[in-house]
Amino acid sequence: VKRAKRYRQPLCLLFLDLDGLKDINDRHGHKAGSEALRRVASVIQAELGASDIGARWGGDEFTIVAPNTSNNAAMSFAERIRSRIAEQRMDWRMTASIGVATLGDNGNVMLEDASSLMRSADAAMYYAKRSGKNTVAHALS
Repeated sequence: VKRAKRYRQPLCLLFLDLDGLKDINDRHGHKAGSEALRRVASVIQAELGASDIGARWGGDEFTIVAPNTSNNAAMSFAERIRSRIAEQRMDWRMTASIGVATLGDNGNVMLEDASSLMRSADAAMYYAKRSGKNTVAHALS
């Protein structure tokens, strides 16, 4: 965040939540749930750029920090990850909901610190969930 602000470069944060992991665990067992998490991590890893950072946030959530990435590029990036997760061939359907927020001018609100960036990405992810899951939402969209 400090580097992005100092050099006036965009910084995007993506929050990803695996849809229905509890159902996967309940119907197919925790081994299947662990495999689902591994597959999502592999998809994220394969899509990361050289300066991007991906991490498991906890439970069935992942986060990606994408430095020097515009709103439009981040939305395309998130959609590519969402699509690749949905393409995974398993004994069950696997989807993800993704929220995207950008440091700096983000619609009507200035996101100027890590906390507001995280809150906005998290809120966008929950908006994606409420909008039917398996979708990407931008903060304040």
